[in-house]
Amino acid sequence: NDNSMIYGSYSQGSKSGGFNDNPDAVSVLGTNIYAREQLNSLEVGYRGEFADGRVRLNGTLFDYDYEDFQARQFLAPGIAGTINTDAEITGAEIEFLAALSDNWLLSVNTAHIFDSSVDNITDALGLTRTRDMKQAPELQFNAYLQFTTEAFGGEFSAQVDYAYSDQYFSFLDNLGGGQVPSYDKMGASATWVSADDKWYVRGNITNLMDEEILISAFDFSAGSAYVQELYQ
Repeated sequence: NDNSMIYGSYSQGSKSGGFNDNPDAVSVLGTNIYAREQLNSLEVGYRGEFADGRVRLNGTLFDYDYEDFQARQFLAPGIAGTINTDAEITGAEIEFLAALSDNWLLSVNTAHIFDSSVDNITDALGLTRTRDMKQAPELQFNAYLQFTTEAFGGEFSAQVDYAYSDQYFSFLDNLGGGQVPSYDKMGASATWVSADDKWYVRGNITNLMDEEILISAFDFSAGSAYVQELYQ
């Protein structure tokens, strides 16, 4: 109807194959070629508006089924290569936006991964099993609250925001040293825009609580006895 809809979609996409150029990886795999990857994507969802358009709610369920997923893995200490295997991701996303008044706007978004699996992945210790997909936290959440008003001959807005990410692995081997812990982060900003839109002044703090946020970790402990960490 005019205010809501449900939908479903199915689509396919592919990524071309390629070559492993590391001679050691080719020696382990017995070939330097990996095949084309195909993604079968299924989505169902809802879109709705309420309160004369002042509130919006969107929800999506998705299933991504990969055939011949191009998985880059560590075949042995210091040796990485790409193989083809099966993989799947299922999850949901929800978006909520509300104009609380003429001055206040609230946005809340969340994403949840029910399952993310990649088959036949070998770590540097030689163990082969199904692994979690890399950089795929089970839960992500973000929200902001914004205030807007006319001021100083233009428009002034102030905003506070919050983001949370669950823990995730940086690489498909899922070794403990390569796991990024969960984190949350707050930010704030203030913006003034002139009435003719020719000038604006903006101040922004992206990490209000000065959190140390790890975003990637490379676990080289099996071969070189160290872990390399990258921070935001």
